[in-house]
Amino acid sequence: MAKSTRSSDSYAGLKIVDIAKIRPNPAVNNITVSLVIANGYALKNINIELVSLTGEVLLSNDISALAGVAMPNGTTDVQLDVRSLPQGVYIVHARSLAGTDSEMLVIVR
Repeated sequence: MAKSTRSSDSYAGLKIVDIAKIRPNPAVNNITVSLVIANGYALKNINIELVSLTGEVLLSNDISALAGVAMPNGTTDVQLDVRSLPQGVYIVHARSLAGTDSEMLVIVR
């Protein structure tokens, strides 16, 4: 699925965080958000949010607890439980101090 929106997500010309993939999409129970984190950037400064199309933040996950678990290729997987959300279209934001990367997510029941 194509990127939905992207704000300035660079710091001194360095890209900080990018949503590489959301899987499965469409989703039923759980999703995995694969993030690409800039080398040397602290995971404690990144938050994952799942937002309705009206702008309401439905899930928020500060991934500081994942510090030190980045994969060797620079990706980090974050799991989110979406069972409590109704069927619909949502936006997943990966927010850092330098900006936000966003992708659409579809939940089916």
